[in-house]
Amino acid sequence: MASPPRRTKPMKSPRLFALAAAAALAGTLGMTPVQLQVVNARQLPASDPSLPRVEPSLAVHPHNGSHLVVASMVWATEGPTVEVMSSFDAGSTWRSKLLAGCEFDPWTAVDDEGVAYVSCLSGRETLVFKSLDGGLIWGPPASLPMSSPHEVAPGEFDHTALVLRDAPLSGPSQVVVVGMQEVAVDGREYVAPFASFSRDGAVSFSAPARLLWNDLWTNTLNAIALPSGAMLVGIVDFSVGGRRRLDRLRVWTSEFSTPDNEFAPLTMVVEIAESSTIPVLVGQAGTTNAYVAFDDMRAGRSGIWLANSEDGGRQWNVPKPVVLGATGGPKSHFSAQGAVGPGGDLVVAWYELADSANRCLAVRAASSTDDGNSFSEPVDLAASPYCLGDSGASPPAGASPNARVARRWPYGGDYFGLASVGPGRFRVVWADASSGTFLLSSALLLTR
Repeated sequence: MASPPRRTKPMKSPRLFALAAAAALAGTLGMTPVQLQVVNARQLPASDPSLPRVEPSLAVHPHNGSHLVVASMVWATEGPTVEVMSSFDAGSTWRSKLLAGCEFDPWTAVDDEGVAYVSCLSGRETLVFKSLDGGLIWGPPASLPMSSPHEVAPGEFDHTALVLRDAPLSGPSQVVVVGMQEVAVDGREYVAPFASFSRDGAVSFSAPARLLWNDLWTNTLNAIALPSGAMLVGIVDFSVGGRRRLDRLRVWTSEFSTPDNEFAPLTMVVEIAESSTIPVLVGQAGTTNAYVAFDDMRAGRSGIWLANSEDGGRQWNVPKPVVLGATGGPKSHFSAQGAVGPGGDLVVAWYELADSANRCLAVRAASSTDDGNSFSEPVDLAASPYCLGDSGASPPAGASPNARVARRWPYGGDYFGLASVGPGRFRVVWADASSGTFLLSSALLLTR
């Protein structure tokens, strides 16, 4: 069983005070954050544009922002599969391939050598594919063990995500998969976070290490690599033993150590009053700067918020708003995503309800160059919102794949792709139904 959680303490650091003073001075001088620029927004090619695509995950080569890998769910009449697309020219051209056996929750990663990885759910299993040439040719997948040898009938995996750690010496990157799993221990049922890792380049994986704490049922956000070599895992609890949903969701973080194969004590990030989508954990490569972006209703205002930590998730600061809706308005902000560039620039993107009567949704983004103390005015990523109309109603028997997708994922999935491609430059990939079918779109975002 995990240790009791740490308490979150207010953090007072010279860096934070300096940033706050700079923000206050900027306000005094009438300065506003530089407006985020959207460049070359366009629809990505689709092998069959009649089939909806949702929940895109985006990975970028750490040293080559032109090398992109995107994986998304593709919904056919017989059910979902996963398509992976790779580009070596900053998205001008793409090569695509369907990954046999993949169904849900695709997640991508690219290591320092340009090796690409995709994880996905396949029935009760989690598969990990690897491409040594960066996304052109994909080898057969590895399958995560469901349990340790002594365990009986472990439950299925869900909401899995990948994170990479450079090998300490020569050799393949360490590949870590995190997610949630149903499991029974000593007669008690849990839905618990797990982590499984590979030291041989995703050829084989360890038995899942789980974080079992009280009788709370939990979900994972995702994970980021810390300079120490540990992984910081984001976690959200949502139910007491599957019997009662919590009145307020609580977001936590926990370090996972591959040498020890165990989770550290939990640290609370924030309580969320009304969130419709899963928060996201974001890290700045090579630093201990970490962020959690989430949607919420606070004091009668819908919005997107950002919490930050300067010490790798050991302490979290009070969240600050990225964008706020009108007081008394409806819940209108969903599916926050974030990314941090090498210079510390932040971009947060989200779906926003533009017309509640016709269920029209816009995809918007804002940027910060002062560690999230202030954000630019939001900009639209697409020329116009997409409208779902009454497609949110339960689809009838024989309904099209797009109608079923719109019912389950009106915001294009539980997440979408946003990543840094260089100083002041970010790539975003999202699912957009402007054509009448959910297809992928992409844009370059400039913060300076």
